[in-house]
Amino acid sequence: MIERNTVTAVIILMALFIGYQFYYDWRFGDYIQAQQTAEEAAAGKELPPVDEDPADIAPTAAATPDLATPSAPVDTASTPDAVAPLADTREKTITLDTGVAEVVLTNRGGVPLHYRLKGYHEAEGEPIDLIFDYDTFIKTTTAAEGDTVFKKPVTYPTLGLTFPRESFAQKINGAYYAVVSTEGDLTLASGPYTIVYAYRDEAGIEIRKSYTFTPG
Repeated sequence: MIERNTVTAVIILMALFIGYQFYYDWRFGDYIQAQQTAEEAAAGKELPPVDEDPADIAPTAAATPDLATPSAPVDTASTPDAVAPLADTREKTITLDTGVAEVVLTNRGGVPLHYRLKGYHEAEGEPIDLIFDYDTFIKTTTAAEGDTVFKKPVTYPTLGLTFPRESFAQKINGAYYAVVSTEGDLTLASGPYTIVYAYRDEAGIEIRKSYTFTPG
């Protein structure tokens, strides 16, 4: 009985593993292939030739030469350009006051960097920051406990994005987003303030983040 249950469990686990692989390829295969192609193109790697059916290839000019008829000029103005990346070149921050908190946004990853509450303070007297800073936490912990051998795990910024491929997630969360839209007063004296961050890579994958803050 024990051997039969063990074999059954192994078969079920194998079926689940194979099924997950099929699901993963179906769900993320096209996306991962597009990203790999973009990375290879950016690195200057020669892409593999695309297989074509000879029946689908139109006859070339060499098969039916007509030297008397010049070829029509190509209208370069109507030819669609390659997708241009959209990003900034350096980190920029925006600070605004909601009345109850000081908010600092950064275009690196398009995320909030600080959200300091004015009416609440730490024991040291500093305003409580709702944005968790892992680097500061590690420095404080190692200094207090004397543990200098501390391996930092993979972390994501507050409101950062996660993806199946860790390298792509790090790229998206570390990119310098462009500010494509702002509306309102930074002091929030006349109402809400909205900011929109956008990033587009060489593969045409575009991400937009919009934040709206209201006074009080």
